[in-house]
Amino acid sequence: MKLNTIIESVSSKAYHATSYSALMSILRSDFFALKNSSRSLIKKHPVNIEKYKKYMSLARTMNSAYVISTVESGGIVIEFDGEKLSHNFKGKPVDFYGDIPYKERVERSKKMSGGIDKEEYFRYYEAEDRLYTTKERIRNIKKYIKAIHLVYRKEAENRGYYKVIKEHSKDGKAFKVYAYDTVEDLLYKRKNKTREL
Repeated sequence: MKLNTIIESVSSKAYHATSYSALMSILRSDFFALKNSSRSLIKKHPVNIEKYKKYMSLARTMNSAYVISTVESGGIVIEFDGEKLSHNFKGKPVDFYGDIPYKERVERSKKMSGGIDKEEYFRYYEAEDRLYTTKERIRNIKKYIKAIHLVYRKEAENRGYYKVIKEHSKDGKAFKVYAYDTVEDLLYKRKNKTREL
């Protein structure tokens, strides 16, 4: 392996929720800046973070509380090709809530998802895949992108974000772009309810 990563593969469908500004940086630079493992909120890491100091977080489903809260706050979702990532990286499954007691898990989930009811907690799946590595960044990140999912917002269009996205997607030849009218349509990936940017 050229990259110093660890064992196990990434789910075939992997999602990363982020802001428009972060997406602009990713597309223009064609790399993904990784986070510090030591600053992660999980209590128990599946690897030695003294060695694998960087990580990338990927949700396995759109029903992640983090994905939902990010989209509702005006963010977007990048859908990565998990199989392609697995060719060059090896990841670890992580339960974000890990050994946290049930009551604290519910409270954290409510905070992250904007205050969902306790009875609805288990709708929001917080298991994820993580790529732990010694690298500072993932280069040529665009080749791993399958699609970008977003809720159409006039403000984002006025700021020129959609123009940049279209340029880098090469009109859908590099990766697909799905612009939905509502958050619910995005979360359920209702591609019949999308519009052209």
